Amino acid sequence: MSRAYLIQPLSHPFESPPQELVQTDDHVKPWLAWSAPSCTFPFLQQNPQFEYHNTDWRALISGQGGEGIASVDASILAAKAIDTTYTLFECLKTNKDDKGNEVRQYNGMYLGAEKIWRGEAVRLRIGATGTDLMVVTDIIEQVLVNPPTTKVIAIGDVYSYATLDAPDANLPPKPPQQNNNIPSRMVHDMVWRNRMLVPLTRTAAWWKLIQPAYKIDIDDIKGRWYETSLVFQEPFAKAVKNGEGGNGIWMNSRGDATGKGKGASVAQPDRIGAFGASVPKGTRVVEGLDPPSQPVGQQQQSHDGMDISMGGGNMADPFSIDEFMHVDHLGDDAGMEYGGNNNYTF
Repeated sequence: MSRAYLIQPLSHPFESPPQELVQTDDHVKPWLAWSAPSCTFPFLQQNPQFEYHNTDWRALISGQGGEGIASVDASILAAKAIDTTYTLFECLKTNKDDKGNEVRQYNGMYLGAEKIWRGEAVRLRIGATGTDLMVVTDIIEQVLVNPPTTKVIAIGDVYSYATLDAPDANLPPKPPQQNNNIPSRMVHDMVWRNRMLVPLTRTAAWWKLIQPAYKIDIDDIKGRWYETSLVFQEPFAKAVKNGEGGNGIWMNSRGDATGKGKGASVAQPDRIGAFGASVPKGTRVVEGLDPPSQPVGQQQQSHDGMDISMGGGNMADPFSIDEFMHVDHLGDDAGMEYGGNNNYTF
């Protein structure tokens, strides 16, 4: 399948770089998932308190900050600013109680620079290993009147990476637990990993369901999960051959590039608001592909062209937005107990 991307480079408010056409996935990656480079201007290097919004770009362009490239530094600081934002999209349902409190259910959200649909896997900050994943089944915004409070949570099934002994490479064991709600992206990626893991390590890996229908604040999401088979082929092969396992490839979390970490979420009504002055005036964000539209638990086509199966938690007890109208319990975290962890791997 061929793909093409129309890219708008980020820059400072006094430059409008032309759009670029990228025609291969090999030239696109989640940039802030890797360490962002240092700014080119000595002034910005020595004064990290300056961010995109409070930097005097005219002064830097005129040479007052030393030698540097304003467009490069602007793209770095703009990307970091976008990393702190979130935008909910496609409201599916809204419930309101007699006190004016609202609960809104959404089909997806931009979290930092990443777009997350219901049914996608995300990396979690919480957990004993720091490598657990959640398949998001619902995105809920809770808006309280008194005191005025807005909170966004994600609900979904939590999976942990697990292994089984596989002494016979020609007859790998079947996982003791079968779950048809795992997205096919995760299934196919594990099949890819096991082609190397089983013959070289005599172990087989699988996704173990450790908590269905778990609820977390969006600040506990590190970011989207990306297939090892797509973005980490060489590091994975090296790790396996060195006896280092197959699930510890390092990757930044949302908030790492800014140093603000967890709790830096700033709501923006749309993507243009998140981009601010880093894109030319009049820039429009056009959705190129339709989102998943079929019910949870059915095979459908994801936005990146790969078939996924929506994770559904306990399908016999589907999510009900009405239960979230009991506002006295909105802050409670029902479900498993997690230990804090600062391991930024997946």
